[in-house]
Amino acid sequence: MLATQPNYQIITESNCLICDTKGLFSVDFINQCSSEINQQAEILDDSWGQITILRNDSLFVPEALEALNLSTSRLKNKGLKLMAIVLSNANSNILIKRQLSGLYQNANLPVAFFETLFDAKFWLNQQLNNEVKELDYCI
Repeated sequence: MLATQPNYQIITESNCLICDTKGLFSVDFINQCSSEINQQAEILDDSWGQITILRNDSLFVPEALEALNLSTSRLKNKGLKLMAIVLSNANSNILIKRQLSGLYQNANLPVAFFETLFDAKFWLNQQLNNEVKELDYCI
């Protein structure tokens, strides 16, 4: 089985950043993708969420997970509140969930896994709207 060359596309929609990815992730790939996400995060509100779509078998080498951990800390400082992961056509869902659940749990960042982008967007928007209502209520 040939490894897929990693690639990604990043778009923003209101208070949501969507990162559509594919491949076996290396440190260089994570750093490149994280740099662009950091730039995109500058234009988002103070409270936003990210949806990452993992296509095919998007596994992380251990060093890439550490790079992702550092990137997550930086993004939390820029307002990242929630993470939604869409697993698309992945044969390694259990391993991917295990890798990312631990990472985001250690970062104290709520994460949920989905099969469709629609479901991920719905959950993310619902969670962010609830957070805003709670903040407004406290003021």
